[in-house]
Amino acid sequence: METLIEKKNCLQPYQELTICIKQAAQQSNPNKRPSYTSICQQSFQKLGQCVVKEEK
Repeated sequence: METLIEKKNCLQPYQELTICIKQAAQQSNPNKRPSYTSICQQSFQKLGQCVVKEEK
């Protein structure tokens, strides 16, 4: 079954976001880890805009 991301042709921003989250997880100290949403905000926004913009 096709995911929303595949259907919307948003694989590129989705991959950027997963890479960002992986890097953030590796870098940060688990005790004081900032939220991924703030670290990867741009990637989240790109993916969100992609999914929304295709919606008609």
